[in-house]
Amino acid sequence: MLEEVHITGLGVIDDAVLELSTGFTVVTGETGAGKTMVVTGLSLLFGGRADPARVRPGADRATVEGRLRTDPEGHVARQVEESGGELDEVGTLIVSRSVSAEGRSRAFAGGRSVPVGLLSYLADDLVAVHGQADQQQLLRPARQREALDRYAGAELAVALSEYQRVFQRHHEVRGQLEEITTRARERAMEADALRFGLGEIERLAPAEGEDDDLLAEEERLSHAEACSAPPARPLIRSASTIRRWLSSPRGCQKRLTWCLTPRRNWPRMHNRLRPIRPALPQCRNAGPN
Repeated sequence: MLEEVHITGLGVIDDAVLELSTGFTVVTGETGAGKTMVVTGLSLLFGGRADPARVRPGADRATVEGRLRTDPEGHVARQVEESGGELDEVGTLIVSRSVSAEGRSRAFAGGRSVPVGLLSYLADDLVAVHGQADQQQLLRPARQREALDRYAGAELAVALSEYQRVFQRHHEVRGQLEEITTRARERAMEADALRFGLGEIERLAPAEGEDDDLLAEEERLSHAEACSAPPARPLIRSASTIRRWLSSPRGCQKRLTWCLTPRRNWPRMHNRLRPIRPALPQCRNAGPN
């Protein structure tokens, strides 16, 4: 039974609460009062088309929330629990549906987000909207089977109950089997990856302490790369020039005499060497290349 409907931001309705009681309820009002929006809200709540054009101008979204009382052991309660929702301790179910001004729609049942199709499925057991071309439940195969089962009497009802119990157990076991099969495939893939990794390690045949040698080589290469950077290139050229000087006795004597002679351009030479000073420690650590 539908006990209460709360509508916000739908059409001409800004915020309204409709409380329903047992028996027959009539909603009346003048033209434009929002009677059609109440029916539209019920349709939206139970899986109807989410039309963003129905969102009230200036509102971000339209929301319809319903409070229903249902049998905690019944069909509706089972469907909600299978979807992750739950009823409260007195058997009250809260369902809601919202549609944004951009057209995005969300549905909730028993405190959990659910597919909109679940609300449509539950509507068959919760509400019946009487209107033009709306009362067509007998055209649905599920309703036809239900009517046929009731006509068959109590004897068939016992067999139907046993069938439903076995089918439910079959569904649970099938789910468990699929989970086990999926996990088995995942374990097989993991085992293949491990075997491949072991094969690669055996193919490389790493020696004891090889990782330390590789780290040292990496350190040496990193310094060599630093010495090849543009700031260090003038220093490398100067080292090559000095080596060329030292290879010739006359050249060495001439350059030493030049270095020992007081010069007025030492400040200028100092300024020329200043840009390569930061690269000196790195090249010293790199050693001969």
